Amino acid sequence: MDITKQVNELIDITTRLADLLKRENQALRNHDTQEANALLSEKNSLTEVYEEHVEAVMSHSEHLNKLEPKLKESLSTIGEKAKNLIEENAVLLRAAIV
Repeated sequence: MDITKQVNELIDITTRLADLLKRENQALRNHDTQEANALLSEKNSLTEVYEEHVEAVMSHSEHLNKLEPKLKESLSTIGEKAKNLIEENAVLLRAAIV
């Protein structure tokens, strides 16, 4: 088990998910439901892959302290960015439904 490889994969998938959420959030702010709907399938797929990667990394969490500080920082940064985008997405989706 290579925790560095798993974390790099998690960073990659989280970055892809964050980029997609940015696009969806922009579409929702612009009331572009066609664009938002077009992103839905990809968002669902990326979310599944993201959850699998988080689970894989967390199942070996005892090895996280062995990571290079720069890699830990990258993971933390993209994680925080994704968290904020997910929260914004939830608000925008609720508003679009209303």
